Amino acid sequence: MYSVLLIDDEPRAIESLLYFVKWQQLGFQVCGTCDNGEDALELIMRTLPDIVVTDIQMPVMDGLELISRLQERMKTPPEIIVLSGYNEFSYARRALQLGVRHYLLKPILEDEVSEVLRRVYKSLEARLTIHLPIEAIREVRMLLEAIEALDRKKSVGLIDRMVEEIRDRPAAWTSTLINHLTLQSMKLIQQLVQYSDKFNIDQPMALIQEQGQGMKEALVLYVNQVIDFLQSAHERIQRSRLLDIDQFIVEHYRSNLSIKQVAAQFYLNPVYLGKTYHEKFGFGLLDRIHDLRIEEAQGLLRTTDLISKEVAEKVGYSQYNYFLKQFERRIGMKPMDYRASSKC
Repeated sequence: MYSVLLIDDEPRAIESLLYFVKWQQLGFQVCGTCDNGEDALELIMRTLPDIVVTDIQMPVMDGLELISRLQERMKTPPEIIVLSGYNEFSYARRALQLGVRHYLLKPILEDEVSEVLRRVYKSLEARLTIHLPIEAIREVRMLLEAIEALDRKKSVGLIDRMVEEIRDRPAAWTSTLINHLTLQSMKLIQQLVQYSDKFNIDQPMALIQEQGQGMKEALVLYVNQVIDFLQSAHERIQRSRLLDIDQFIVEHYRSNLSIKQVAAQFYLNPVYLGKTYHEKFGFGLLDRIHDLRIEEAQGLLRTTDLISKEVAEKVGYSQYNYFLKQFERRIGMKPMDYRASSKC
């Protein structure tokens, strides 16, 4: 997939692009967002996105200056899509002078975005095929998909095919192919870890030229290093996300929560969430909600004069009988018996 950076100082514009555009279906993945041109320039130079979608009027550094700076600093700058309002014709004309070919008018419409992205996709594919035939690009893409899926066996099989393809090719062609694989692998890592982690992975050309590795051995070693890093990052992200989910439950357990609602909040599949939450904490997500509610109910029974039904409602139960069932299951007695025993 091609990577995309979104730049706009209006949060609603960014949200519209993030949530109403079918990025993956169109062959793209959003790798980051910025709200001004200065931060965007630094991020672009570090992460090399394939596409930049930028507003024109922004604080600190506007979109036109950003485009100009990119053209000065980069031999092959990313494809630029400019976001423009109807009353910004003079800015749009300047963007045309800078070579921008793709425009989106605000307010953003999904169909228009999709059409522009299809044109950009074709442009990126054409740019790549100048250096490599489409078959080689397809093989790299298949290998990247296997890497992203953490599938070592499939990766090795695809490397075997790639080495056969490289065998009779000129050295410059081989170098271009491997550099393309390396660049796309780094983008994959950066998208996953969101630029926050340090990574130190031996590059395949360095393994071949400096360490004397064979072509296949160098590519297998490189791909395994990338998969190791991705696997470790996936595990860290999953742990962090599950802790965030548990904190969300702690803060909202009095609400009418379900696994489906919590999953939607974190853009996860409910079945996957239930399974991974149990694996992490040793108990179910719904059990966690009931435990927190009943723990608070115990405190209210000990320290207030609220009747049991009021306690049930206060901790999040709309059905009193369901509260009684959960309370007796965990405490082993009825709420009023618990209150009486706690005063002894």
